[in-house]
Amino acid sequence: MDLHIDPGWALVPETLEGVSQPYVHIDLNPPLAIRLPTELLLQIFSLCTRKQPGNDDGPFNPTSTIILTHVCQRWRAVALDYPLLWSTISFRTPYLARLMLDRSQDAPLIIRCDFVRENEIESQVAPIYKAARRALRHSSRAKEISLRSRSGKQLAKLVSDTRPPGEMLESLSLLGVAERYYNTVFDLPVDLFARAPVWPLRKLVLERVKLPPNVLPRHCAHLVHLELHYVTPLSVEDVLHIARAASNTLEVLILDLVPLSLSTELPTEPIPVPRIRRLHLNCTFGDLRANSAFGLLPLLTIPPTASIRLQVLLSGLWLTAPPLMAPTLVTHAAKGAPLRAILISQANLYRRRGLRLHAWTSTAAPTFFHTDDMPLPKLDVQIVREPDGDNTSLHRALLDLIGALPLHTVRSATIARLDSIPAGLFTTVLPALAALEEITVHGSSALHALCSMPSAAHEPPLVQMAGLHTLAVYEAVGAGDFRPLRRTLQQRIDLGIRLPSLVVCYSNVVRSVMEGFAGLAGEVLWDGSVSGMQTVPVPMEVEATMELPVAF
Repeated sequence: MDLHIDPGWALVPETLEGVSQPYVHIDLNPPLAIRLPTELLLQIFSLCTRKQPGNDDGPFNPTSTIILTHVCQRWRAVALDYPLLWSTISFRTPYLARLMLDRSQDAPLIIRCDFVRENEIESQVAPIYKAARRALRHSSRAKEISLRSRSGKQLAKLVSDTRPPGEMLESLSLLGVAERYYNTVFDLPVDLFARAPVWPLRKLVLERVKLPPNVLPRHCAHLVHLELHYVTPLSVEDVLHIARAASNTLEVLILDLVPLSLSTELPTEPIPVPRIRRLHLNCTFGDLRANSAFGLLPLLTIPPTASIRLQVLLSGLWLTAPPLMAPTLVTHAAKGAPLRAILISQANLYRRRGLRLHAWTSTAAPTFFHTDDMPLPKLDVQIVREPDGDNTSLHRALLDLIGALPLHTVRSATIARLDSIPAGLFTTVLPALAALEEITVHGSSALHALCSMPSAAHEPPLVQMAGLHTLAVYEAVGAGDFRPLRRTLQQRIDLGIRLPSLVVCYSNVVRSVMEGFAGLAGEVLWDGSVSGMQTVPVPMEVEATMELPVAF
């Protein structure tokens, strides 16, 4: 039986038969951490090294693995005899990479090396590169390989020296980083794919890579996640071959600025991808070949639960893009669960002005401040214009899209931070939003458009919304914004349709102005902020810093 001296009880004066003397308490129960079964201890060790979203090294620093061996003798013995604990190779230091590689024994390896992040000090470049080459010599037992570098020569040399991975490989990410987005960084050697056994790939991510022809489909029978960022050369037919090979497993398909060449032979019947849940096509640059990405839409049978995201450049492409994308979007929106909430916002991309429309099937009101925390929208369409273009065509494109979609089931709508409100936005949207119960507006432009009369023969849009239950106002400024609102709410009362609920948040408004709304709504909720614009969770303007993509 192990004895444990509990220091909390040591040398505590006690009276034993009238004699005061110190004594040592012997705790016959060791600490819980020592008494844990080995199986449970291994589960805890696994959690310490598990990869977390947005953190390549897991929830702890890589040295946490070493720290686990310094807790006690039992923990050290268990950790050193557990190869999986050391199988995620860290390249923070070459010594740590070599140590983990040796202790991993024959366990499947996870090799992630980000030279862009690691090479902050020039003197560390060569040792880390050498450590990565050493790890890749064991690629035959690699389960995941992820390499990222700014140097095309460095990445190409590293990949070309890599032995073809074995049959364990489930995830492959090769990412080139360049100042000019539309440049490839390195050529992928054909031997890496051609001489390798068939991989059970579940995830494939390539960025700024030039591909050899016809090498991907044979490895994609089990593919779940395919993500391509400016990968050439590819055609529509190439992507369809991959989709056909992975038709029963593919869940995520992302084509980001991928110029697809036109194919002469296309399938007469669409390819079913019944498990896909996310489809993202970014075609916001001026190459006509990018338009071919939209040609994929009618060639894939997408389940009604999938999320479709499209990013479109409003240029000559728009003349041919709508016939390819609009029917698919309308059909997809009409199938399955109906649309219940929409968000219209200004969303710039690569320093190009743009507008964005989200549409969800959930009934929760969309919040502009935390859109990324919401479930994936059923539709997400972003339209951007050329820097020398005007907003008229941009507004018209958005209104055409809104007019085509089945929005009669929408209950919540948010209009967020539009520099200028498209003429006819509310006159186009209102007839389509017959079931609208809640509307949220951000900023002066949207609030004034909601409270102004489009013509002498029409009431303000807010008055026309007879079934509206809640109006939420965000980011409004002073009496100049709230005076038209007060007048419009009075018009509703005169017509017998008093607004049940008014909410005001993150606005610059004083108490006396808010008191003027007493009686104009069933309830008035105000966050009490006099200078609310200064506490807005999201900055007012975020400009992209990446270089503007241009035509080839």
